[in-house]
Amino acid sequence: MSENLGKDFNARKVVQSVALAPDKKIQFVLTDEFNAWYADKILPLGFSQNPVDPLNYYDFMVLYADEVEPGENGAIPVKYMHDLHPDRFKLNEHLSWDDTKNGGTVAERTVIIQRRAREMSEANHGSA
Repeated sequence: MSENLGKDFNARKVVQSVALAPDKKIQFVLTDEFNAWYADKILPLGFSQNPVDPLNYYDFMVLYADEVEPGENGAIPVKYMHDLHPDRFKLNEHLSWDDTKNGGTVAERTVIIQRRAREMSEANHGSA
């Protein structure tokens, strides 16, 4: 369902049911409460109409379950960032790459692999 789901995640708060679609993809039926929250708090920030769109680059189901709201300027805490987020890695003044999600620095090959994976995801899901 999500890379950020922890043992304390209350799925019933977000997901009403899960089904296997004819194309063998998993479909989530989200709760009315989650959909209302998403429409009120997230859509005005310019994200996709689909809360589970991989091109959103954030895990809004976990954000909602954790009862976290976007900041006043619309910022979403990095804890909820997907691994393929375009701003996951930032080049610092020492010309090494900082991991904005997990902290620390990473090798340049990690950044290259992540960017290639994101390009492939965008090609498979349509570019934002």
